[in-house]
Amino acid sequence: MSESIFRPRRTQGLAVGAGLCGLWLAIAGVGTARLVAAPITSAGLLVGLAPALGLAAAAAVIYRLVGLWTAVYRLDRNGFRMQWGWAAEEIPWALVRSVRPLAESGVRLRPRIGLWWPGCVVGTASHEDLGRVEIFAADLGPGAVLLSTDDRHFVISPELPAGFMQAYVQATRSGVLEPIPPRSLRPDFLAARVWADRRARVFLIAGLLVPLALIAYLAVGSSGLPPEVAFGFDPAGQPNPAAPQGRLLLLPVIGLAFWTLNLVEGAWIYRREADRSLSYVVWAAGVLSSALLWGATFHMLAVTSG
Repeated sequence: MSESIFRPRRTQGLAVGAGLCGLWLAIAGVGTARLVAAPITSAGLLVGLAPALGLAAAAAVIYRLVGLWTAVYRLDRNGFRMQWGWAAEEIPWALVRSVRPLAESGVRLRPRIGLWWPGCVVGTASHEDLGRVEIFAADLGPGAVLLSTDDRHFVISPELPAGFMQAYVQATRSGVLEPIPPRSLRPDFLAARVWADRRARVFLIAGLLVPLALIAYLAVGSSGLPPEVAFGFDPAGQPNPAAPQGRLLLLPVIGLAFWTLNLVEGAWIYRREADRSLSYVVWAAGVLSSALLWGATFHMLAVTSG
């Protein structure tokens, strides 16, 4: 038997996710617009967090969208495989006890609160008989399938559930040719490995603290800052027209955005042990870029004072 490949329905999940991503980016944009036009105050600092929070939330939604876009279920005579973003599962048929439509199982599930929405249901649920159930599905409707082993349960949603069930029956009747070892990979496993790595931990903490320290510096010293600063320079190297001092908060916000991007990019590279030194370079570059933003802040204040 050749490998059978199934994907979840993605249209609704991608559309809703794109709308959520646009909403968070709009919040970040509005926060940025307010930030650049106001002096640095306690309330202004809260507004200054809006771009960072909006970008972080948008990044989380994009992460889920990537998972949905890459989601695939594979069956062959040796076992079941699933890939959903950074999450992966490989189960030999010897461990599978049942595969049945969720609607016919009598199991009713309500996903726990988390980052999911209609068309992209990823997370866990608790059931009084089954215990913990992992969900990697577009929805929990009639097309959802419950796959159970001795001690684990998964809900998936192949776009063609009848074809999936037929492929399952054919795969289990064909006989195992080359047993696959069970494998379970989750993003939190990767996060734990990164955090356990002392060098990675130092780079990530430093990369986060440097822009946060710049925010604290600007907040504490706001009363001594000029009301307007020469923010940026023209192609000839001359200072641009003066702007409200609040625009300086854009620099640490940019630093936090870079840190978030570097975190994701470095973690993606870190998965491959042979390339881990490159992930350190990515995270170190985040620290360096934030340090350069400190230098830019002092330079613009010096130009303004001079």
